[in-house]
Amino acid sequence: LNDLYGKHHDKNGLEVVGIYTPVDDKGIPEQELSEVRQLIASNKIKFPILLDKGLKYYRDYGVIALPTIVMVSTSGEIQFVYPSFPQSAPPVISNQVTALIGGKKVETQTKKVETKKSDFQKEGLYLYSLQMFKKGLLEQAFSSLEKTIALNPENPWSHNLMGIILWKRGMTTRARAQFEKAIALDKDNIVPHLNSTILLFDQGKYDEAEKILLNAPIVHDEFKIRSHWMLGLIYKDSDKIDQSLKELELAFSLLEVMTFKDKETESYSFRIPILRDLAELHSRKGNDKKAIELLNQAVYVALGHDGAWEVTPLNQRKGIMLYE
Repeated sequence: LNDLYGKHHDKNGLEVVGIYTPVDDKGIPEQELSEVRQLIASNKIKFPILLDKGLKYYRDYGVIALPTIVMVSTSGEIQFVYPSFPQSAPPVISNQVTALIGGKKVETQTKKVETKKSDFQKEGLYLYSLQMFKKGLLEQAFSSLEKTIALNPENPWSHNLMGIILWKRGMTTRARAQFEKAIALDKDNIVPHLNSTILLFDQGKYDEAEKILLNAPIVHDEFKIRSHWMLGLIYKDSDKIDQSLKELELAFSLLEVMTFKDKETESYSFRIPILRDLAELHSRKGNDKKAIELLNQAVYVALGHDGAWEVTPLNQRKGIMLYE
């Protein structure tokens, strides 16, 4: 956009205006303004940047993904809307700018361009849903996902995310149907298998949960850890103590190997709960010494994570479903 502005602003009258969307619609704190100024300076942005206080223009233009490019003709009519900015965007944007300023547009096949625009709209809607979900705005995520699925019912990730949202809202039957749809669309995707297992585990349907996990396609180490951990929990709640110990110890050993290979993979969300669950099992078997040893280990892990244990309840299972 900088290049296009520099090339066509003085020569052809092209105007480029960046609109910054604030984090909160209530106001923009000075720290956020400072970050915006730094971004403008570090990227040497030549065109003006406006602040959309209250998210007025964000809503008026029906933005579904950030960034979104809106192109307006000299008569004030919207000619082109481009949600998100994938790698294929620059030539398409350049073509549209050339056409808007009266130049000869580079030849493209209209049908292909329209198809790309449709694909970008679908992708943008899904990404918007995902962002709303991450921010805890389930109603907005749900509404956007309904539109996403209507546009593209063949995307397993949309159904998977819809399943998580429905589950969090207590609609377990509908949630399970969404996970099953995601599995049917992509049988090799372990994520909806795991999420379906967690849902069934939460309902106390241990036999069904175990069956799904034992038949799930598991390749990546992180998913193996989650799978053995969930099997351990299923067996623990089914009073199959020895089987549960075997699965949880296997999950922890896989985590140790993964951590040894790459320190950044060391995950609080895995280590502390697994250690806690192992300690509980050893205590139930009467081995309190081993249980205390494992709990002490969990404490040391927690202390190394700068107080993270204070904000994430150890008994909380709701956060372990996967959406990416």
